[in-house]
Parts: sequence; C-alpha cells; structure tokens
Amino acid sequence: MRILYCGLDVTEYNHIYACELAKEICDKLVVMYEGTSQVRETKANMFVHQYELFKIQPDETIKEMFTRFTNITNNLESLAKTYSNKEMVRNVLRCLPKNKWGPKVTTIEEPQGLKHLALDDLLRKLLTHEIHLKEDEEAAQIKRGVAFKATNEELRSLEDESNESDEDSMAIIARGLKMMFKSKRFDLKKFYKKGSS
Repeated sequence: MRILYCGLDVTEYNHIYACELAKEICDKLVVMYEGTSQVRETKANMFVHQYELFKIQPDETIKEMFTRFTNITNNLESLAKTYSNKEMVRNVLRCLPKNKWGPKVTTIEEPQGLKHLALDDLLRKLLTHEIHLKEDEEAAQIKRGVAFKATNEELRSLEDESNESDEDSMAIIARGLKMMFKSKRFDLKKFYKKGSS
C-alpha cells in the first residue's frame, strides 16, 4: 500500500484514502481510469465504429492520417480489441480516395498481396507516393501560372495594338480636318448657314 501511495498524486490519494487493502486501491484506480466493464465496452464500441468508418480527411497528410489511425488502434488494443496486420493494412488502403490513390493502391495490393505487408512498409510507400503527387501538383500549378501570364501578355499586346490603331485613326482624321480648314474652298460661315437651314 505504501508503494501505491508513493506513486499517486493528491487527487488520486483522496480517492483511495479509505481503502484498507492494496487490492481495493488497485480496483478503485482501474475503475477511475478505465471505467467499469460497461464503460470499457462502450468505449470499445466507439473506437470500433471509428475504425470501421475511418477515412482520410480532405487536407490531411498521410502522416497525420496514420497518427489518427494509430491512436484508434492503440485505444482498441488497450480495450482488448485487436485487429490483424492484414486487416489494418486493408482498412488504411480502403480509406484513401480512389481518384488520387487508386493506381497506387492497386500496385500495392497486386504483387505480394497484403499478408506480408507490414503497416510501417505501407506508410513508407504512401509517403513516397504523396511526395510524387505534390511534385505533380506543383508542376501543374507552374504550368497554369505560365499559361495565365502568357494569356495576360497577349491581351495586353492586343490592347496596345488597338490603342495604337485608334490613335492612328484619330491622327488621320485630325490631319484631314486641318487640311480642310486650311483650304480656301471651305468657308466656315457657309457651312454653319447650311446646317441651320
């Protein structure tokens, strides 16, 4: 009992202070931290549900997804519910979106099957593929940026050409008017009289 007392903090000690046997202390601590069998069963059902519906989140990396998955499986194991390595590998592969990961999942499943593939090896393969996907996305963004820049430059040059042609047209009209006013044949007074009649 003295050994147990030394390992407890003040709040835990207050919970077990009235116990007279070491077994009573242990039983109280188990109920305090693990709950009753009914509580453990409820927790196990909750984690099984999370395990079965496990999906990667939209902006989640493979590392973050594996951390979440490991937390769920560790909690299940602490509640005496375990899955085989093959089941866990299959669950991880099933949670990946098919549009981005479909070909990679197929290449992982086909050659050796899932019996001999360790969870750590699967993590390594998925992390490598994630790096390649990011490189491809960055290259596509650069291409889109270059195309957008080229399109903007083409639009600017067309606008400049149009502005230049407008300026040329205006210059021609101005020259024509200037020549018309200079000529002796054009009488401004007659022009206004014709317009008013």
